[in-house]
Amino acid sequence: MCYSAGVQLATASILLLSVGVFGFYFKKKYRAERERRFLAATLLVFTCIGGHQLFEFLALTTGNSFIYKTGLIISLITPFFLLRSLEALVNEDLHSSVALWITGLTSIHLLLVPLEFTSASFYVRHFSVFFWAAAWMFLFIYWHVCAFRAARELKANKAVFWYLFAIADLSFLLSAAYVLAGFFAFGVNVCTDAPSIWCTFFVVQTIPLPFFLIGYPRMRLSRTKQERVARSVKATIVALLISLIILGLLIAMLPFFDCLTWKFVFP
Repeated sequence: MCYSAGVQLATASILLLSVGVFGFYFKKKYRAERERRFLAATLLVFTCIGGHQLFEFLALTTGNSFIYKTGLIISLITPFFLLRSLEALVNEDLHSSVALWITGLTSIHLLLVPLEFTSASFYVRHFSVFFWAAAWMFLFIYWHVCAFRAARELKANKAVFWYLFAIADLSFLLSAAYVLAGFFAFGVNVCTDAPSIWCTFFVVQTIPLPFFLIGYPRMRLSRTKQERVARSVKATIVALLISLIILGLLIAMLPFFDCLTWKFVFP
């Protein structure tokens, strides 16, 4: 077994085992329906990333492209559950179904085009996954835009920032630091490998998550059941446009890091 495949299996095992342990323990602690919805959505985030890692392990050991694509699609479902967990946290309808439409369209593209992959160090090296990565990042940014707005409206900056850090941002920051350190300090360009590096680093989220879940029922940032609101279509469109602009700016920076290669975008 190659080193990369072993790492994928290890991270998948830790994530999926953590889901089982956290689900068993906190389901007994959470009594309110909203709390249970939050727990379910949050654990499904970790299940999707764990499933993605498991399918990457299977793809590396079998060389099967369909298994590889299935893993990418499972990963792409993650932002939907990120939005669902935020909806439960702030008791607001954020039109998370938008994520399902984007996931569906991107999945069709993934299934129709040929994709290549190989092992690299401790992660999987992807080729021609630009549209998958762009869709993932767009929804990830949208999740943050919604969270920052909720934090401002509910005057709960600390709680929401702690939520973001515990659910996904710790691993994102670590992977970004790894990629940037490799580029600037060691002259190693792993920019196009950033998505896979992030998924591998996601295992560290199992450290802050239980601490957040312990404190979550005592938080008073959410609206009451009677105060649950639905974000207007106009506000949703504005949030989506802001996310698209931020994504565009990030993509515009990629050529400066020799990251926007033809092979990364097209098969």
